[in-house]
Amino acid sequence: MKLLRTMLGNGDLARVELAWAASSLGNWAFSILLALYAYRQGGTGAVALALVVRMLPSGLAAPYAAMLVDRHSRRSVLLWSSVLRAAALLGAAVAAAAATPLGLVLLFAAGFTIAGTAHRPAQAARMPKLARTPAELAAANVCWSATDYAGFLLGSLLAGSLVGIIGLDVAFAACAAAFGVTALVVRGLPADPRPPALEERVGGLAELSAGVRTVRAHPKIRLLVGVYAVNALVQGVFDVLIVVAAIELLGCVRGPAGSGSA
Repeated sequence: MKLLRTMLGNGDLARVELAWAASSLGNWAFSILLALYAYRQGGTGAVALALVVRMLPSGLAAPYAAMLVDRHSRRSVLLWSSVLRAAALLGAAVAAAAATPLGLVLLFAAGFTIAGTAHRPAQAARMPKLARTPAELAAANVCWSATDYAGFLLGSLLAGSLVGIIGLDVAFAACAAAFGVTALVVRGLPADPRPPALEERVGGLAELSAGVRTVRAHPKIRLLVGVYAVNALVQGVFDVLIVVAAIELLGCVRGPAGSGSA
């Protein structure tokens, strides 16, 4: 509670955390809704395809999205990331309601996750500038992690509830509202200038290549990257299995909404 009070004492940091809370809620809810939609369209294989289509493009785009933070206002990056994600979810809602092929919904899902890759690095770069003391920054980082776990729990419950009450297509649109809230909160943050160039600007591919060389040259960094990669692989497998298990084992009792409630 002391950490929470410390963080809330800084209004700008509190806005950053609120924006992340809304973003996390919408992101986790959508991940489950998309898996449910894919399962309805094509079973287990479609769930796996949805995960690959949603995550592979974002993984390729993440390094470039992170470089945007070094070239543009962090508040602007956060704002556009939120707006684009809201638009992608509205597109997915329209596509689902119109009973279009699964591929179109997955295309919007890929755009959603690509736009979302810029949020974390932009927030991480903005928070130290907003914190007035090291204690405030430490408290904000702790709250950031706690908020993400809470978003996973509440987003899962929200997804299950939305499917049972309003259906998948409208649920996609409801998730878009979370990113509308994110954009409104971010808009209230103080404007920050474009970061000054620390060295001569190079092309995005050259900068990415330099990063790869840095990872290869440092064993400890390679270890961290390897651990993160294995963790992401296991999480991806679990994301598919948990949806399939929830529907097939609990579907006779709860229907498709059971995945969010399980």
